[in-house]
Amino acid sequence: MARDPDSERPSRRVAADLQVWFGGSPVTGGAVTVLVCWHALAPWLAAALGADRFGAWFVARASPSPGWLLAVLSHADLNHLAANLLFLVIWGTIAEHALGARRYAAFLAATGVAGILAQVAQYVLTGVSGGIVGASGAAQATAAFAAVALARGRGPFETPAVRRGLISGAVAIVALQLLNDFVGASTVVPESSGVAHVTGMLLGAGYALVEMGRERA
Repeated sequence: MARDPDSERPSRRVAADLQVWFGGSPVTGGAVTVLVCWHALAPWLAAALGADRFGAWFVARASPSPGWLLAVLSHADLNHLAANLLFLVIWGTIAEHALGARRYAAFLAATGVAGILAQVAQYVLTGVSGGIVGASGAAQATAAFAAVALARGRGPFETPAVRRGLISGAVAIVALQLLNDFVGASTVVPESSGVAHVTGMLLGAGYALVEMGRERA
C-alpha cells in the first residue's frame, strides 16, 4: 500500500525544524563545554589554591572580588549545573538563532554577570554574608527571551505546533521558577537565588522586546 505524501509532510517539517534547532549553535555548544569542563576541574583547582583563595576568585560575596565576574563558571552541585545546561540547550539555542553568535555570546555574558551582581546587591542590603555561584541568571534569560521571540514569530521553526509547544513550555518554566523562588509552599530548592533568576528573566524578555521591535521598525 502506497504512503500518502501529504501525511509525511508534517513529520518531515518537524524533523527539519529539530535539525535546524539543534544545529548551528556554536556559542551554546561552547558554553556547555566550558561549564562542564570547569565543573570537572573546579575541585582540583580548589584543592590546589585552597578553599579561601578559590572562593575569593570564583564565588561572589558582598565584598568586591573577581568572583563578581567569574562566579558564573562555578555551580553548587551537579543538579545545579544540569539544570542550567538544560536551559541553554533548549532555550539558548533558540536565542542564538534569533540573535546570531556574537550578540548571543554578549547576551549570555551580560545576563550571567547581571544575575550574580543582583544577588550580591541583595546580600549587601540584607547583610547576608553568603555567596552565589552559577549561570542561572543567563539560563533564565534565555527562557524569557525565547518565550518573547517565539511569540513574535522568531526562531528556527516552520511548524506551528512546535512553536506553540515551545512558547507554552518557556512560559511554564518561567512561572514555575518564580513559584519555586518566591512561594514557600512550592519551594523545591530553598537555596535558589530568586533575585538572580528574576534579573535574568527581566533582561531576557526586555531585550527580546527591544530586538523584535527594532526589526519591525
